[in-house]
Amino acid sequence: MPAANQPQPWALTGNAMIRTLLPAILLSVLSASAWAETFEEMEQQTDMTSADSVYTLAKWCADNAKPSKAAQLYTKVIKLDPNHYGARTARGEVLVGDRWVNKAFAPKPGGAVDSGTGEQSPGKRSAGGAGPSAKEVAWELSVPKDPNPVQNDFIDGLIERMRTAANESDPMDRAIATLVRDDNWPTAFPRLCAALAKPGYGDVYGACGVFLELAKGKRTREMKRFYPFIVKASEGVNDAEDLASLAMISVQMRERKAVPRLIEMLSHANKDVQEYTREALAAITRLPAKDITPEKAKAWWDANWSASEDAVLLEQLRSSDLSTAIEAAAGLAEMRNPDIFPVVFKCMRSEDPTVVKRAIDVLRRATTLDWGISASLPPDQRAKRIDLAEKWWKEEKNRFRWPGIPDTEEGTVAAAAATDPDREAVGRLASTNGSESQEAEAKLRSRGRSAVPALIDGLASPNPLLRRRAHDILLESTKQNFKFDPRADDAKRAAAIDAWHAWAVQEKLIAADGEAIEQDEPAPK
Repeated sequence: MPAANQPQPWALTGNAMIRTLLPAILLSVLSASAWAETFEEMEQQTDMTSADSVYTLAKWCADNAKPSKAAQLYTKVIKLDPNHYGARTARGEVLVGDRWVNKAFAPKPGGAVDSGTGEQSPGKRSAGGAGPSAKEVAWELSVPKDPNPVQNDFIDGLIERMRTAANESDPMDRAIATLVRDDNWPTAFPRLCAALAKPGYGDVYGACGVFLELAKGKRTREMKRFYPFIVKASEGVNDAEDLASLAMISVQMRERKAVPRLIEMLSHANKDVQEYTREALAAITRLPAKDITPEKAKAWWDANWSASEDAVLLEQLRSSDLSTAIEAAAGLAEMRNPDIFPVVFKCMRSEDPTVVKRAIDVLRRATTLDWGISASLPPDQRAKRIDLAEKWWKEEKNRFRWPGIPDTEEGTVAAAAATDPDREAVGRLASTNGSESQEAEAKLRSRGRSAVPALIDGLASPNPLLRRRAHDILLESTKQNFKFDPRADDAKRAAAIDAWHAWAVQEKLIAADGEAIEQDEPAPK
């Protein structure tokens, strides 16, 4: 919080505003680009271990008739950050699925599909533009090599128990926990993949639990290898809890190839499956969840299944629907694409508070600044602060450096959870591991009103299961009811969250603007 005698950022203009708001990292770039005149001087001021810093030097070389040196430095940037949008773009590359390819070899809309990889062949066109169906999508389903191919009744028994045990039961939880143990996993992984690949395995709930354990350990490579087996196995599954679990992990995975299967799941009779699937499709397509129907999702798939990720997002960034545009901006921010800023400022001027809040979040993640902009400000005050932010961007865009946006939005959540045990517990409410979610619920209920701020934050989660469980605990611990519906559209949920927030401020459970809340003493152990 600023000191009492320190001017607020939005009250400053010109150089004073920049000195107050810009992180040191931006100021160092300003200094380097303003005063350095030779490559040697620029190189001395460059942190060669920072992708963004090396990128600034590469751009300087490109702008100062040093193309060979620029090319070498762009290569170094990519070694430091394989998904650095600026360096990849400078080399003429675009993102196709999860791979960067030269624009000349990028697939064209309507191109033919390689039957072996499922990728579109460059430069070729097919008669029709419809994307492949769920059964036609070419997943990588070669079973990993088993280091112990001899019979193993213990591991095989756990895999069978996971198939037959009740969901959210102790036998299921124990089977998952035992399979992912370091000493068991090398043998369990290939055998579990093989089991899922067999027709009639009939269960994906346990596999989704295993996936979540991998996610906790940030074992991204294994998650990507395992996920296709779960999606393919789900084609023979109709259990609502199993399919809801698949939809939830699909929110985290954001794998475009899953879209046809998720479209099928949208027509499931169970409302939870429909809602969770809608959230998964929203995460992948960057379309507003409230607008997703099987027909719209199919239209998106047919139009975009073979296009590069950045091309799809740039097209959606230009959408007249600001809900769609700001979600595209969120995706492009992760790619460090500066084209987002005019759209973010436009969305901040929206009359839709949900769009405004999302735009503020994107701006904060991209720049570490929020300029005091809030959806609750009167329109004239909000407009003045947006004007200042736009003025800053026009002055700084040629010198701007991304100050360390998290790789994913979950990174922001994880950072908050690291300093707040209540938020960490709220995050575990969505676990499909029965004992873990139950322990989190018990912990939050025991905290009473102290957990209210974290629970209210949970109401804004993209995961509908987490929203529902957080709301149930809020109702019990506060005896209040502000008609929050976890399945409602964004605008209705936002209105109810604002009501919860206003009540919590009145009860001094959450700080009002400019105030501090005295923290409770920790409960005795």
